Amino acid sequence: MSEHIIIPAIIPQSREHLHAALGMMWGVAFEFQIDIVDGVFVPEMLPEAVSYELDLMIDEPMETLARWLAPHPKSVVLHIESFAHDEDITKAIGMVRTAGVRAVLASLNDTPLEHLLAFVPQSDGVQCMGIAGIGAQGNPFDERVVERVRRIRRAYPALSISVDGSMNTDTIPLLKAAGANRFVVGSAIFDSVDPIQSYRDLYALV
Repeated sequence: MSEHIIIPAIIPQSREHLHAALGMMWGVAFEFQIDIVDGVFVPEMLPEAVSYELDLMIDEPMETLARWLAPHPKSVVLHIESFAHDEDITKAIGMVRTAGVRAVLASLNDTPLEHLLAFVPQSDGVQCMGIAGIGAQGNPFDERVVERVRRIRRAYPALSISVDGSMNTDTIPLLKAAGANRFVVGSAIFDSVDPIQSYRDLYALV
């Protein structure tokens, strides 16, 4: 299994907002997740010399996937619900991995776990959702994710399992015990009085 890590999540509102958030955590965090929620944010805004993954929360990502692969992120998160056809999921995974980028598959807790697990052998990891919906920070914790992580870990002991949404000092220990090893954190870091200390406090839990 991969190392345990806290990953600050940024939903960029502008180039300035993105660089300010990165600068705030520069030299402290090892990796970032940049959430793409509307397709307006463009790859050219991405700074160099930053290890990041792109979470593509957009409809029909096949249409723009090549653009997001161009700046060569470390990972791309593909939400299986955003694809119209299962064969497109397989094609997208192939495109991502052929580009030398990690392909991480995400799914909502309402989606049958079997649907996600069907594609796991083709992927480099999965991302479970700690909230019922996606695209915003600060939503309440969805407890269904704990058993979901537990089932994935039992099926794939060495798989990298991320959880995104409502990650904080209460939920991270629950999910670590269930088998998650990567925790994507937004508001618990960036909405705190001291983001750097909040990051360090969360990292101490993993």
